[in-house]
Amino acid sequence: KIVFPFPFQAALDLQSGILYSADEKDFKTAFSYLYEALEGFVVTDMHKAIKALKYMCLCKIMLNDADSIPLLLSTKVLQPVRGREIDAMKCMAEAFKERSLYKFNKCLKDYSRELMDDPVVAAHSRQLRDNMLEKVSIP
Repeated sequence: KIVFPFPFQAALDLQSGILYSADEKDFKTAFSYLYEALEGFVVTDMHKAIKALKYMCLCKIMLNDADSIPLLLSTKVLQPVRGREIDAMKCMAEAFKERSLYKFNKCLKDYSRELMDDPVVAAHSRQLRDNMLEKVSIP
C-alpha cells in the first residue's frame, strides 16, 4: 500500500472530487472525496479547506439537498472554515431552495468573483440556472 503525505492526499481528494462533479456528474462520490480533502486541509491549508467546503456545498445544491447546508456548516469542525466563498454558497443554496431565479441571479452578481470566476462553480451555476428556468417555464 502506498501512503502519501497528508497534504498531498488531500490535494488528490480535492481533484478527484472536482473530476467526479464535473465529468461524471456523480455528486455523491464527489462530496465524499471533497469531505476527505476538507479534513486534510482544515489543519494545513485554510484556503484549500474553504475551496473543498465550497464544492461540497455545490454538490449538495446539485443533489437538490440545499436544505442540509446549514446543518453541514454548523458542525464544530467547520466553524473556522468561513469567508465570502462560503457566504456565496449559502446565498446560492437559499435561492435554489426558494426556486427564486431573481435571488439566484442576484447571488451570481453579488458574489461574481467567488462564483463565476471559479470555472467549476460557473459551469454548475449555468446548469442550475437552466434547471430553474425549466421549472419556471413549465405550468
